[in-house]
Amino acid sequence: MRVPPPIIAAIAAGGLSVGGVSFYEHNEGMKLQPYRDVTGTWTVCAGLTQVEMRAYTAEECRQMTVRAVQEAGHAVETLTPAAKGNNFYVAALADFYLNVGRANYLASTAHKRFSDGDPLAGCLALGPYIVDYQTGVARSGYIHSKGSVINGLKNRRLAEMDVCLRGYGS
Repeated sequence: MRVPPPIIAAIAAGGLSVGGVSFYEHNEGMKLQPYRDVTGTWTVCAGLTQVEMRAYTAEECRQMTVRAVQEAGHAVETLTPAAKGNNFYVAALADFYLNVGRANYLASTAHKRFSDGDPLAGCLALGPYIVDYQTGVARSGYIHSKGSVINGLKNRRLAEMDVCLRGYGS
């Protein structure tokens, strides 16, 4: 999935408050009525699962999404200090965190590589296919549901990796 240039510019200029929220909404979409996502999880607004499942207004969804992205960004900066202060790292990792959940984030290769002080490997580990350059082992990333590859997740991982890599060397 190609990340639109205005979202990239917003991440560079404003971090999570504008760019990170736009990036998350771009990846997630917005539905005001509850629905089951590809995993069968009840979801509403921009992929929110930890809220009451009822119809919301666009403004209510936007407010909850902003709050969720900001909380995810804070969690990422706390759990992954190497990402702190880099708008691109935090936006990409916050999107990943919100999509896979805290436990999967902490177990992820991306988190481990950032924690090892290797942000390039951390960004690459967000991609749909991960090659661990230390072991040479290749595997797929977080792109499956119930044993099947989900193209939307594959595209999302590519977008997260793209945004993250924009922070490398900046």
